[in-house]
Amino acid sequence: MKEMIALAVAIGRGCEDCVVFHASEAKTQGADRAELLEVLAVAIEMSGGPGTVYAAKALAAFDEL
Repeated sequence: MKEMIALAVAIGRGCEDCVVFHASEAKTQGADRAELLEVLAVAIEMSGGPGTVYAAKALAAFDEL
């Protein structure tokens, strides 16, 4: 849960390295893709266009693992 929250904050802040790190950590700690998509949807809703860019990076990093 903490990694998912950290990921949402990283997306909102626009920190690419943080996004990749927390997406990786969330997966390592057992998050599944459906849970990730829910977090990404909220992050996009709260941060608009820039959030969409960083959410896509988070999804790519998650899927690459």
